[in-house]
Amino acid sequence: IPVIARAQTASLAEAGFLVSSYYLGAIPPMVTGRWFLAKFGMRGCLTMASALMALGLATVALGTGMPMLWSGSLIFGTGAGLAVISGSVYALSCGRDNPASLLNKLAMFYGVGALSGPLVAWAGTNTAWSYHAVYAFGTLYAVCAGFFLWRSAEQAVAEDPEKDRFSGERQAHKYADVWMCSLLLLLYIGVEIGATAWLYTYLTRAGGHGDGAGALGVSFLCVGLTFGRFVGIHLCRRFSLDRITSIFMLIATGSLTALSIFPKMGLVALAVSALCGMGFGPVYPNILAAVNARHPDEVDRVTPIVVSVSFVGGIFMPFLIALVFEHVGLQEGMGLVALTSALVFVFYLFVR
Repeated sequence: IPVIARAQTASLAEAGFLVSSYYLGAIPPMVTGRWFLAKFGMRGCLTMASALMALGLATVALGTGMPMLWSGSLIFGTGAGLAVISGSVYALSCGRDNPASLLNKLAMFYGVGALSGPLVAWAGTNTAWSYHAVYAFGTLYAVCAGFFLWRSAEQAVAEDPEKDRFSGERQAHKYADVWMCSLLLLLYIGVEIGATAWLYTYLTRAGGHGDGAGALGVSFLCVGLTFGRFVGIHLCRRFSLDRITSIFMLIATGSLTALSIFPKMGLVALAVSALCGMGFGPVYPNILAAVNARHPDEVDRVTPIVVSVSFVGGIFMPFLIALVFEHVGLQEGMGLVALTSALVFVFYLFVR
């Protein structure tokens, strides 16, 4: 984000809106995911998602001016939203293993991608092509993924849920617990995305680390995120979701608080970043699985509501943090993230 801001002579908040526009684009396909699944099936949705992501990434790579880059991020988010809702509904409705374990497994692969992302960004921005190289690499990856899905002779996933499941009266919007969990996850997603999006800036500017160490800090967070979800796969089969979720929420909140109070902790910041990511790990999959477990016959209705509402947090929180960073202070911005994380934990105690 700072590299794009310098290249486009834009403010940090304007460049940070790329993250918000990504999540803004992700919401429409999440809301209408049920229709897409009924119309195109699981595999068709994933192929379309790859094509949209490739188009969005290419737009950012080749575009000039922040409006063009925002548009590319919006398109990229639309494809990502379609991929998220398709994968989530499948994991919750396929009937294999524990639903929370399956969601943690699905989210773990997101963590693997997020783990490599900061290092790819760091390597790309240190070339002559700067951030353009990073988004060009992403475009190529999305094209290859879409081509593989299109050409694969074997069915990549199990049979799609029968289409009659996507018809009939919708009842999920009438359930208070669905909306309460949606609002809870809205705040949680805001914390996770906000912390991840601005950790690099915080470590380099407030912590005094170099660019490489800042990128490594984000990678450490993603290592923790992936590890937390890997552990969650196994813990969810043995212990209650409430206990697991509460413990990991406290780990994340404590880590964010430590980062906000002690920004100049040297290499210890990398370990704290990893601990923060581990705390984030199983929270989202566990809460999503828990609310769907209360309505097992309406997974395809409940999931789009919860996921689409929760992703609103990814729109406003990164932008709000950017404003605090620019106009108040870096520690205050990270303190806002830590405070919101604590509020999420208190909220969870009431709605679980």
